Amino acid sequence: MPDLGLGPDGTTVIDYGARTFTVGFDEQLRPYVLDADGKRRKDLPRSWSAEEFTSLFIEHPLVWHLARRLVWTADHTAFRVAEDRTCADVQDEPFALPRDAAVRLAHPVHLAPAELAAWAELFADYEIVQPLRQLGRPVAALTAEEAAGHRLHRFEKHTVPVGRLLGLTKRGWRRGEPQDGGVEGWIHKPLPNGSHLVIEIQPGIAVGYVNEFGDQSFEAVWLGAMPDGYWPNGREYRDRLGDLDPVTVSELLADLEELTAD
Repeated sequence: MPDLGLGPDGTTVIDYGARTFTVGFDEQLRPYVLDADGKRRKDLPRSWSAEEFTSLFIEHPLVWHLARRLVWTADHTAFRVAEDRTCADVQDEPFALPRDAAVRLAHPVHLAPAELAAWAELFADYEIVQPLRQLGRPVAALTAEEAAGHRLHRFEKHTVPVGRLLGLTKRGWRRGEPQDGGVEGWIHKPLPNGSHLVIEIQPGIAVGYVNEFGDQSFEAVWLGAMPDGYWPNGREYRDRLGDLDPVTVSELLADLEELTAD
């Protein structure tokens, strides 16, 4: 079996220049990240300094081919990496990356509709094919009622094939812990703020034979501090969907809308 570049302890170090992180795997082969102090993090950093972005993306002999096919943001300005490794804005004018900028991959939720359309047109003009769905990514938002609460009632009582439901595991969702009889009663998505979006399902998924019970009905969909069954009368749910960042919300809703679409 290939060792994937891991050391004897099953870890490897990812070097971001000024910052380093240790990546390893638990007993279920799920990855985890430790910072330089050995503290476990929720995820890898999602932003880079201008110096890090220049050295790790623009100047990298391979990564820059991916970087130039995406839209980035430096604080509040969107830009791309041009063919000559300089930066340009949506008007195709030169853009000087500020030295103190935090560079992130742009999400459509942070771009105005007109700006998003302009970027799509620019990429089409240059015949740039994106390595992932970025500019064409669906954008979704909570209703005022949903933002004030912790449940997503619009997705409850939907019934989906178990295979389609398990497809969420390719997008970072995790199957619940087996309960009585080895049946998993929920599936959940760990979120950057430490909470979880949980879907309680019936009749549940049998661990040894996932197709045994067939289609799964969504009994409850909610935001909670931990992944487990929903207890409306036995627990106070203080997490509010409106406290999540817009990108997280959009990605969650897009997953659920696709999952429950006819």
